[in-house]
Amino acid sequence: MGRELNLDNPKLFADKLHWLKLYDRRKIHSVFADKLAVRQLVANAGFSAALNDIYAVWDTPADLQTANLPAAFVLKGNFGSSMNWFQKPGDQPDEAGMKKAAVSWYRRNHSLVHGESQYRDIERKLFAERWLGDASLPPPDYKIHCFDGEPSFIRYFETVPTYPIRAILAFDPTWNPIEMDKPRPVISHRPAVPTPPKPQSLPEMLALARALSKGEPFLRVDVFDVEGELKFCELTLHPDGGNVNWLNEHWERKLGDWTRLPERAARPR
Repeated sequence: MGRELNLDNPKLFADKLHWLKLYDRRKIHSVFADKLAVRQLVANAGFSAALNDIYAVWDTPADLQTANLPAAFVLKGNFGSSMNWFQKPGDQPDEAGMKKAAVSWYRRNHSLVHGESQYRDIERKLFAERWLGDASLPPPDYKIHCFDGEPSFIRYFETVPTYPIRAILAFDPTWNPIEMDKPRPVISHRPAVPTPPKPQSLPEMLALARALSKGEPFLRVDVFDVEGELKFCELTLHPDGGNVNWLNEHWERKLGDWTRLPERAARPR
């Protein structure tokens, strides 16, 4: 981040996220982080229709079998981040490659990557869920940032074939564009990404985000809009492990103001 971490009197968003990692360790956070267990919270909130189809669940990489799966699916680990294998339409099956990737996931203690204790006690599982994208690309990702149960802005991620990285835009809850990021170098050969239309399921997105984030100083609710239908993805307590270094100075302070810290509890050993 290029500066000292302030845990004694945190004001900025990243500092408060690190404070929350240390002093807000409620057991429900492990349910938030478990990509399978969290589905029950979504159902309990009345949004069962937003849950993606799951084809199979396995306890270990050795149990993984793809023979009875559809031609396209996504293999995931329920216990960490960046544990995805995309089997897109037209891809050749590679069960050996999937098992190798899954073994590497199981060797990782994701709670130690950024000190996020909510991942520590998750019962590890693999699961295959329905591919939601088109023939080659995953659907756009809507990351709804909520403070005290209220959605405050949405980060939009889209995979664009002509880009070397994903296109990222920001919107307020009524879908007005906002500039939150630090200035980035202009790349002359990279075409501008047009402003995407307001997702048809935006009201349902915001309702789900409110229901799941109630009582949380901060929670990010990640969802998709697939042909106008809301589909839930996952919950995130500490984006980038707390090292949110893309915000400009104005928004870094504004998000810090929005994050109201609870009473400090003793940090578990």
